[in-house]
Amino acid sequence: MLLFFYIEYLIIIPIHKEYVGKLVKDKTIDSSEKLKDVLIKNNIPFETDTNNFIVYGYK
Repeated sequence: MLLFFYIEYLIIIPIHKEYVGKLVKDKTIDSSEKLKDVLIKNNIPFETDTNNFIVYGYK
């Protein structure tokens, strides 16, 4: 667990784009709810900012 003392914070953007084809726009996938469930389940301290999750190494 010493790793968490060296990490101040992580910013996670839970939105990614999936390539579909040249003539079609990329498919946007939002996995915010899944990420939030995982963070709560594992008791990881976090804050939300617009579309970002800020995970603190210590607080």
